[in-house]
Amino acid sequence: MTNPAGERRERFLKADLQQQLQAALGEAYTLERELAAGGMSRVFLARETRLGRRVVVKVLRPELAADVSAERFEREILLAAQLQDPRIVPVLSAGDAGGTPYFTMPYVEGESLRARITHGAVPPAEALSILRDIALALESAHARGVVHRDIKPENVLLSGRTAMVTDFGIAKALAESQRAGQGDAAPLTTAGLAIGTPAYMAPEQATGDAVDRRADLYAWGVVAYELLAGKHPFADRTTAQALVAAHISRTPPPLAERVPGLPPALVALIERSLSKNPAARPEDATEVLRVLDGIAPTGPARHVPSTAARMWLRGLAFLGAVVVVGAVLRALLLRQPVKPDQPPSPATVAVLPFVNLGGDTTELYFADGLADEVTTALAKVPGLRVAARSSAFRFRGRTVPASEVGRTLGVRAVLEGTVRRSGDRLRVTAQLSNAADGLVLWADRYDRGEGEVFDVEDEITRAIVTALPGALAGRGAEPAVAVPRGTRDLEAYDLYLKGRFFWARRGEAGLRNAIEYFGRAIARDPEFARAHAGLAMSYVVLPFFSVTSSADSALLLAGRSAARALALDSTLADAHLAMAYALKMQWRWAESEREFQAALALAPDDGAAHHWYGVYLFAVGRVAEAVTELTRARELEPFSTVNATDLAEGLYLARRFENARTEIQHAVELDTTESDTRYVLGMVYLGLGHPDSALSAFDLARRFGTGLDDRGYRVVAWHALRREREAAQAYAALRQAYREGRALPFDLAIGAIGAGDQAAALAALERVVAQRHMFVTEFSLPCDPVFDPLKSEPRFGELLGSAGMRICPAGPPFSGGSGTR
Repeated sequence: MTNPAGERRERFLKADLQQQLQAALGEAYTLERELAAGGMSRVFLARETRLGRRVVVKVLRPELAADVSAERFEREILLAAQLQDPRIVPVLSAGDAGGTPYFTMPYVEGESLRARITHGAVPPAEALSILRDIALALESAHARGVVHRDIKPENVLLSGRTAMVTDFGIAKALAESQRAGQGDAAPLTTAGLAIGTPAYMAPEQATGDAVDRRADLYAWGVVAYELLAGKHPFADRTTAQALVAAHISRTPPPLAERVPGLPPALVALIERSLSKNPAARPEDATEVLRVLDGIAPTGPARHVPSTAARMWLRGLAFLGAVVVVGAVLRALLLRQPVKPDQPPSPATVAVLPFVNLGGDTTELYFADGLADEVTTALAKVPGLRVAARSSAFRFRGRTVPASEVGRTLGVRAVLEGTVRRSGDRLRVTAQLSNAADGLVLWADRYDRGEGEVFDVEDEITRAIVTALPGALAGRGAEPAVAVPRGTRDLEAYDLYLKGRFFWARRGEAGLRNAIEYFGRAIARDPEFARAHAGLAMSYVVLPFFSVTSSADSALLLAGRSAARALALDSTLADAHLAMAYALKMQWRWAESEREFQAALALAPDDGAAHHWYGVYLFAVGRVAEAVTELTRARELEPFSTVNATDLAEGLYLARRFENARTEIQHAVELDTTESDTRYVLGMVYLGLGHPDSALSAFDLARRFGTGLDDRGYRVVAWHALRREREAAQAYAALRQAYREGRALPFDLAIGAIGAGDQAAALAALERVVAQRHMFVTEFSLPCDPVFDPLKSEPRFGELLGSAGMRICPAGPPFSGGSGTR
């Protein structure tokens, strides 16, 4: 009688595993390289061809795979896939590759904890943060009945200053599937040892007894000891058998002797976790967290830099507040009094980017940050409207009269200034000009050295917010409302300003720099909510600028950072906005809308909030509301190319094609080199019935380097021109690209409609909904006129309903029209 498991083992022992795995996976994944080999699996970096994202594929070692039930393994893995926590790397999928179980997970950029501790002991403050994150992951998993069984530094990833635990449930899945494969007859072993890693096994796990959550707490204790001491508690034991024996019978050297000065409560917690008797350990991860939360952070105390240059480099907000005092009070209160019998006209001001006179381009962030902080402070003053940063900063590097700025931006006053650093001195000049006649209303110069800048800033800010409401509305002063910076750490604040500078630049390089600086600010001050919000905003847009980042990982990190920011300060509009967009891209519509509404309530004049909410609305099929929000975003930021482009798309979706053409042409005028505007122009031309113009627009979009796929719309355009041979060729090429993983099902569905293949279009859209691809949330499956031929199909309506989308009415089909215009 043949033994299939034994035959599988022989095949894998004789063949290269990577080649065998790639052959089994087929076109779904392209293996790039092997990352690592662990005790239970081999790990490969791969690209998921349909979604274009990088993932990790873990395949069981052949010697283990030969004795497991692949079906049982997959079933157990899917239970682990239900875990949802920011500190747990999720399982994306699982399957059977030629008889060998595998599973996929997001590729998380960063290093493992093992790599971190190869450099020696981790400082106590950093170790506490890592250990707390691991305990939070354990608490979440244990609450759902999942025990890890293999907590070790290799299974902890450090990304964005956060520790994330991977491989939850894998050991249990292997154990259960081995039982199934062996008929529950044999003990679970790998090379003679219980499944797990000998260096981190609890005594009861090593002896094969039943294990529960307290086995994970033992492993947590071993990791904690190793982090703080720089070496394993049984570092003198070099073989697996010796390590297992030590866990069963030996007591580690006292941690307090190896690392003097640790908080006694921490030492006691780790020693309890390393108890041989499970009953003597902490009851659960919640108890571990309770003890950790009561331990004061250790490490070097934060201090204020001693040099005047460092003090004033970080004293940004104080300078902004000083500028505001003289400028706004004199200009708005003395020069433009409000008549008590008339409603006040809107008080409006533009803050232009401050000019860096020092000649050191590395200090540009400081000059830009100064203008940013002044803008932020003024925007919180009731009755005062401040031009959006994106509008004011278009005047960077240009000498433009205040009157022209006023006409262009629609403001009554213009604030501009200069910054110069020299040694330990800083000089700032500022002036406010009347936009009507260009006359200087107020000007001043500030030379500063050392001082307690934050205390002074707080006093000045309170004075501004107290005085301005009465001055603007012709009534008495109202109570002051503080505008907090969010930190007292000057170094953290400076790093935050650098993050904001690079965030404004966008692009993959800019965003990665922003992520670095926000992360460093958080490392300085973990309670700095604005830095957490900046990190969330950076991660949430990173997938649109990076072809190398995992979108799943970026969204996970964005959600985690936003949640942390909101836990620290629920009034941060940016944190709500980042959370809203991350949820939108995960198709979690109701949760996303709640966060959008919160962001808009906190920042009603934030152009980005209205813009992002508008895109959300047309994604779910509420196109009339989308146009309203996008129009408001356009009003708030009239010189934003992306705002004009997305408003044009919203008008196209609302079938207001002539209005859409006017708006997209305006977007082209704002930036003649922007590729995506040409793409949307092609869509608009299709709506207008000019398919030949649409093809020309798509050609230009390609020439300028658009990342959007126009192949489906090209099939539609060829069909509308009644050039069926070209349509058929384009559709065949698109289908081939889809089979090879070079096209998304959304684009295939559009091409199928152009080719008259409605069955294929519906099948592709079913995959769209099943995959919940983030890309689709930037367009409108319910409202794009291209999908009109499907709207009479009940299956299409059911599909949209299952996805939480609202179908838009159909209109006249695209036609050949009258040619190019």
